[in-house]
Amino acid sequence: MSLEAKIEALTAAVVALTAKMSGAVAAPAAAGAPAAAAAAPAHTLDTLRASLTALIAKKGKDAAAAVLKAAGCAKLSDCKPENFAALAAAINAEINKADDPLA
Repeated sequence: MSLEAKIEALTAAVVALTAKMSGAVAAPAAAGAPAAAAAAPAHTLDTLRASLTALIAKKGKDAAAAVLKAAGCAKLSDCKPENFAALAAAINAEINKADDPLA
């Protein structure tokens, strides 16, 4: 298996795992249990870092920097948690965007 094929396979696995993790649903509280604290956020720095790693592998560092800049972040750790969902969507959109040489 060529290096490029391995990278593509790993990138696909990271993207699939990120999608699976971001779509996770909190388990319902047990009957009679007190109200649970707010559900864990779907997106964390770790899940976003994995998505950015996949983006870098597929499109390069410039694409990742452009997505972060569009979100108003110089680096991932600068991003605010309330913007994580929008940033995750932007990263995934860039990963899935077709490479158009005329764009």
